[in-house]
Amino acid sequence: APHWVGVTPAVDTAFAIGDTLQFAVTAKDDRGAALLDPTIGWTSTDPAVAAVDGAGAVVARGPGVARIVAAVGGRAARGTVIVAPRPAGLRLRGDSVIRLAEEARLRLSADVMDARGHPIAGLSPRWHSDDPAIAAVDSTGGLVGVSAGSATITATHGELAAGARVEVVAVPGSITVTSGDGQHAAAGRELPTAVAVQVVSRRGRPMAGVPVRFAAVGGDGTTTPEVDTSDLQGVASARWTLGPRPGRQRVAVTVDGAGAAAEVVAEADPVPANTRIVLLADSLVGRVGDSLARPVLVRVTDSTGAPLADVPVAWSTSRDGRIQGLTPRTDSLGEARARWTLGRLAGPQEAWVHVGHRRTVPPVRVTALARPGRAVELVVVTGRPKGRGGPTAAPRAPRGGEAGIVAEGTVGEELAGSIVLAALDALGNPVPAAAVELAPLAGAVPEAIARTDSSGRLALRWALGSTAGIQRLAARLAGAPEGVELAVRAKPGAPVGVRVVGLPAAAPAGKPLAKPVTIEVEDAHGNPVPGASVALSASGGKVAPARLMTDGQGRAAARWTLGAKAGEQTIVVVVGKGAVRARVSVRAIAVVGKRR
Repeated sequence: APHWVGVTPAVDTAFAIGDTLQFAVTAKDDRGAALLDPTIGWTSTDPAVAAVDGAGAVVARGPGVARIVAAVGGRAARGTVIVAPRPAGLRLRGDSVIRLAEEARLRLSADVMDARGHPIAGLSPRWHSDDPAIAAVDSTGGLVGVSAGSATITATHGELAAGARVEVVAVPGSITVTSGDGQHAAAGRELPTAVAVQVVSRRGRPMAGVPVRFAAVGGDGTTTPEVDTSDLQGVASARWTLGPRPGRQRVAVTVDGAGAAAEVVAEADPVPANTRIVLLADSLVGRVGDSLARPVLVRVTDSTGAPLADVPVAWSTSRDGRIQGLTPRTDSLGEARARWTLGRLAGPQEAWVHVGHRRTVPPVRVTALARPGRAVELVVVTGRPKGRGGPTAAPRAPRGGEAGIVAEGTVGEELAGSIVLAALDALGNPVPAAAVELAPLAGAVPEAIARTDSSGRLALRWALGSTAGIQRLAARLAGAPEGVELAVRAKPGAPVGVRVVGLPAAAPAGKPLAKPVTIEVEDAHGNPVPGASVALSASGGKVAPARLMTDGQGRAAARWTLGAKAGEQTIVVVVGKGAVRARVSVRAIAVVGKRR
């Protein structure tokens, strides 16, 4: 058995993975003599770092330190192997030419190699771009395509370097519609303006030579050409002939490689000869100022009755009403609805429905009957004020107020049609069949409650009382707390009676009477009659004046000088044309001592 065992070299270093180191063993006996051809057992404490074979050849497997053990007989010796790869080269992973789109990103990687071409773990290179405006790279190898062009990317580690060429190519970034969007034409016709789009790169530069595809969506017409190549400004265009279906139609514009597509929308107007608009309602009736209970409903079809869906519908009204479409277009059944708020004026009201383009399809008229609201006010519409020759408009009287002198009449006679009342709703519309309560303070009316006619008016029939002067009548809407009070000037009737008052039974002959002769004229009801013409004549003496008019109290006065002859002298009073007259006598007394 050996007395001593030794290994050479005691320490050795491998600078590349795969390098081979040779270890040797010396064994001696107790006298110091070398043993010839001893049996040796070789082992490695870390085969992942260094592996040894039966001949003592050690192969480097990975960085680190391993012990190589040689066993002879019962004794062993150890040597140390250090595997420390030394950079000898640099290699970029991937192709030598890198193609990258604008704004695209790529992670670069490179390996620092030992002398045998094995990557050395833990070593990272530095990165550099010779033109960052084309391609930029960060410290970790992140590559960004900035703009179209070519640049060289270099990785370095100490004195070692490796490079690759980067080609940045422009790719379509967006498609912008420059003209032709939002047009309209009759269905089946070509649009007046071509559809044009511009293709730009991700950096916003126009791209020439790019194939652009124009495709009608859902068979909505045709485009010519279907594919156009963009010019130097990145513009491509096509003509668009609409399909026969009215409504919105679309064309999709796409470019291979572009992340987004553009859409062009056009309106295919209905053709009047092939469009039918039908109102789906028997009658439209509502109150003024209110919305109709149900929406106005129309259906739009073609001449065969097929519904026209997605066709624009607009509404308009006359006067002060308001109509608003509930949807801007027809639904799948070709129907459209609108909410109609009637105007303030009672009677027929009109609205129009416009389908498609207003210049293409004539509007269709829709009518509704606006009924007045509940009567809330009673006013005087016409009267016969003093000094007027016929019925005229009179100012409205406030509720609960007096309308003033609205007419003139004759006592005991009926005012027929000279006073007209109107029942109004809250918006000022006449209300037919409104009940009006009538309460005359003088005279009489045929009925205490009368109703307005179809025009909302009531021609008042009022038989005046027998007393001349102001006569009044209260009128109000049935159930209303207040109304109006009408005042009428009642004139006396025709003269039917005349009296001569103030004459003495006897007076001196040839002398004026001490007091004037007073004449009083009355009508059939005893009312003084003013303005009556009176003619006086006497059988003796002189009356002055012989013709005169009664005053406001129905009176007239004259002076009478009796004749010189004694005896009965008579004065005759004739009113008007002589139908009313009176005769009164005075006895003339001769004056004593007067010469004959």
